[in-house]
Amino acid sequence: ASLNEGISGSCCNAQYILQDVNFSGLTVKTGSRVHGKYIQFGASGGDAVGPTFSSFDNSFGGLSLNSNTITLISRFLDGFQDCIPLGLEWDHALLCNYSVRRLNFFGADQGNLTVDGPG
Repeated sequence: ASLNEGISGSCCNAQYILQDVNFSGLTVKTGSRVHGKYIQFGASGGDAVGPTFSSFDNSFGGLSLNSNTITLISRFLDGFQDCIPLGLEWDHALLCNYSVRRLNFFGADQGNLTVDGPG
């Protein structure tokens, strides 16, 4: 059988944990003009949806929703509650004030599903 039984998708969800990271030496934005990105989903031809970027300190340079724990997720993962869209310098990520982990389901289209539980 082929990878994922012929269903396109990612087998892995990379989780990048940033600790004691300082972006202050990077100039990616001047006024409203964006010159680059702090992070990028799908870098080097990778999965533009799978990775998450989390920090439990101030590694995102002041991005915060009144929480020390924040996660940046792909803009395509718009089903998480209370996440705020960011600009191009953050690759249009969604900023969530909690840890985000992903679980992938592969199969026939089941329509819109809701998963509920602790965590």
